[in-house]
Amino acid sequence: MQNMLLFFLFILFMDGVSGADETESVMEGDSVTLHTNLTEIQNDDTILWMFGPEDSVVSQITRKAGLTSFFVTDKERFRGRLRVDQKTGSLTIRNTRFRHSGKYKLTVSREQTTIKIFNVTVFGVVGEMDEVKSVSVMEGDPVTLQTDAEIHSDDLIVWRFGDKGILLAKIDVETKEISLNDDDERFRDRLQLNQTGSLIIKKTKTENAGFYELQIRGRESSQRFLLFVTGE
Repeated sequence: MQNMLLFFLFILFMDGVSGADETESVMEGDSVTLHTNLTEIQNDDTILWMFGPEDSVVSQITRKAGLTSFFVTDKERFRGRLRVDQKTGSLTIRNTRFRHSGKYKLTVSREQTTIKIFNVTVFGVVGEMDEVKSVSVMEGDPVTLQTDAEIHSDDLIVWRFGDKGILLAKIDVETKEISLNDDDERFRDRLQLNQTGSLIIKKTKTENAGFYELQIRGRESSQRFLLFVTGE
């Protein structure tokens, strides 16, 4: 019984300690640094930087026997843009683009594992700043991406998700026909589109975080949203 209790406490310990989420905003083309708040990387430390709802590793720093090793991803999204501070492990994204917006997760494994979340928004040039809206929601809660456009009787409204522009929903205002994407497991039975063109995501998951674009065909009108979903 005592061994089982010790094992349970070990699992709780390994789950890590999470700090408050931080929000960073940067103009497209500028640099942004996400700070670990460490004064120095210590022996046996492991630092991981991850990006996006899938927590894809973009950088790893380990220190063993006084030697520090660094890994930085060469994936197209970040190629040549990431720099890691060799003393503190802080991550700098240089020459930012809109696609670098999203959730960054830092884990520092020392005596215990510390977890920190950064929500980064990259804005376009000054005249475009109003085109991107940041929206935050707790996992499990619903969220509405509200269109501010005046809807006309002959509009075709289309919602897309992610860098690849996956079609999520559309409504033909003239015929009142609504189509929803039930093929994508991330959104199955979670989408709703009202008559104003606003998109509702029910029971949000962290994998629903990312870019959403509202397009109004025929009027060259669009709105962009960046959704952050915070785990419970």
